[in-house]
Amino acid sequence: MLLSVQVGDSLNWETAKLIIQTQYNLALYGVTILIGVSVLIVGASWLYNLYFERRQIESVMQSKKLELSSSIKKDFSEYQVKMKEGLAEARIELEKSLDNKMKGVEGEICRLHAMAAEQEKMPDIGALSWARSIPNFAASRDDELLEVGVEGLVRDLEQCKSLDGKSIGEIKACTSSIPKMLFLEKIDIERRLGQLSEAPEVKKE
Repeated sequence: MLLSVQVGDSLNWETAKLIIQTQYNLALYGVTILIGVSVLIVGASWLYNLYFERRQIESVMQSKKLELSSSIKKDFSEYQVKMKEGLAEARIELEKSLDNKMKGVEGEICRLHAMAAEQEKMPDIGALSWARSIPNFAASRDDELLEVGVEGLVRDLEQCKSLDGKSIGEIKACTSSIPKMLFLEKIDIERRLGQLSEAPEVKKE
């Protein structure tokens, strides 16, 4: 009877140990699965965040690239416009400079004609040539030769005894280029032209 009880107790203990061991293994498996699932979730979350951040970085880089490209195109376009404007202004200045030089040459030719007329004692032709030199020297901004032309005109007009109406009109038109600093000479020219236009020898045309 005692042996039977001992054998029964031994079987119950083994069964209990087996149940405990089974429950422990199940708990261990459960914990392992839970940890695995947690690792997967964390890993997936990390990968998603990494992918999302990478997309954000790519998006920002693309935006910056487009912005930089647009800025470069705009700057280049503005540079082209400024270059064209600069070339246009340079061409205008060059043409103006060449025109002024040509005016100076024309004025010098008129001056030489006037000096030749003075040597030939033809003050009427000399006066007309001096007058024609004035607007050319004024356009070329040669103040020194402009003053020479005005003084030559005054000198030859004083020596003129007669002058035709057409010449008087042309000389008056040329005197509009005389600057204010020579206003006294201009007054003398206008006075003398008035006298010549009233002279009986003047030829009306």
